[in-house]
Amino acid sequence: MASLNQVVAKLLQIPVADISDDISPRTIQAWDSLKHIELIMTIEREFGVRFEASEVTALTSLGSIRRILVDKGLTEPRLNDGN
Repeated sequence: MASLNQVVAKLLQIPVADISDDISPRTIQAWDSLKHIELIMTIEREFGVRFEASEVTALTSLGSIRRILVDKGLTEPRLNDGN
């Protein structure tokens, strides 16, 4: 199973080493509105979760995505591969 960092890196086509909780559409040019929807759908599929509409609007950075996934009961080994 892929970690959250790996999923994001693959989708945004950036090295896993460049992944941090601070990345966002403001810092990653490839993370546009269409890529954001694709990212949300991919995370839902990969991690078996569903985001509420109110949660989707709060997903403004990788850190915010990670916090909501933790709130949904996912654990750190799946969310962070140490990079």
